[in-house]
Amino acid sequence: ITAFWPIQNYNMNDDYLDKMKEVGITNIQLNYVLNTANYADNMTIAQMAYERGMGVTVSEKDWGWGKISEFSDEQIYQEALKYSHVPGVIGYYIIDEPADASPFGHCFAPIKEAMPTADVHLNFIYNQANCISLLEQVGQNLDYLMWDAYIYPNQGCNEAALFKTSNDGRLLALEYGVKTAQFIQSCGFNGTNRKPNGNEIRYNVNAALAYGNKQIAYFTYRIPEGVGETFTSAIVNADGSKTEIFD
Repeated sequence: ITAFWPIQNYNMNDDYLDKMKEVGITNIQLNYVLNTANYADNMTIAQMAYERGMGVTVSEKDWGWGKISEFSDEQIYQEALKYSHVPGVIGYYIIDEPADASPFGHCFAPIKEAMPTADVHLNFIYNQANCISLLEQVGQNLDYLMWDAYIYPNQGCNEAALFKTSNDGRLLALEYGVKTAQFIQSCGFNGTNRKPNGNEIRYNVNAALAYGNKQIAYFTYRIPEGVGETFTSAIVNADGSKTEIFD
């Protein structure tokens, strides 16, 4: 159960982490757009997460916006090795929603060599050809075929997007023998999508589970800041206080 855009450096305290544990998060996904995307903060958050039985997906600014795809395999291996034996580290964040995933295919093997149990995070805006391209490169080194389909526009529910992507992804993952994962909309953003209520989030989650997904990720856990987009509140506010959908 993954928190996306979960924590800024001023939230690195016991109360904030305790709330993440309380709400059921098991994977704190640190990505390269956050001010925590550096070695020192990754290590601190990993320790705090480990003490609470949670895990962290690490990232650094230097990996971000596709730059890691240009690293040599040896460089990627050395970057992964820094975290490979750190209690609490369970994965590496390399890219989200790439228009073309193929340049990232070579990133998986060196990370897996450094840490065989790690989840290497790559999430799609679902596109069959893009998914197949990566699956053919990476095979079962791809822990999750993961996608987002945000189903709550300003009016109504886009069930067609939910069911089509869920079924297409499920069938493709079965063919290649990998697990599936899906993002759940838990905020409103950019004036185009509204914030769902608790019942709507439960509906989205249970539909994802019915299609066999093994990872549920919340977009977003907290209000993102400094990312060039506009968002409503999410599961928690920017200061970590609970919103009406926390429970």
